[in-house]
Formats: sequence, structure tokens, C-alpha cells
Amino acid sequence: MPPVVVVEQPNRLRIRLQVGERENGSPIIESLSYRVKEDASHQDIYDVALAIAGLVSMPVHDIRLTEDKLLTE
Repeated sequence: MPPVVVVEQPNRLRIRLQVGERENGSPIIESLSYRVKEDASHQDIYDVALAIAGLVSMPVHDIRLTEDKLLTE
């Protein structure tokens, strides 16, 4: 079996915002999603996410980074 080759793919930054609450009290969440360069540092990504979040009036529920890699031969 040939060795696996890992090919970096563009990462995704998701800023999840609480836009309201349901009758039972659970949050209603909407996401802002952005492509992120593979070589961007986690701190830089977080700092940018906070800057973007500062431009919207809704509270941030969480900030997520999805790192994507393609595995091939």
C-alpha cells in the first residue's frame, strides 16, 4: 500500500451568532463563514474573528475553525 499524502485545503472560520431564543429558551444560531489560508496562525484567525464579531450587533455564541486536509496516495 503506498504511503498517504496529505494535501492542505482551505480552512473555514465560522462565527456563530445568537440571533434570538426559542420559546423553550434554547438559542437560535446563525453563522458567518469565511475561507482562511492554511498558513494563518490560530491567534491571527481568532483576532480577525473578534474584529468581525465587533461589527455585528448580535452576541457571539462561539468561534470555530475547521481545518481541512485531503488524504490521497
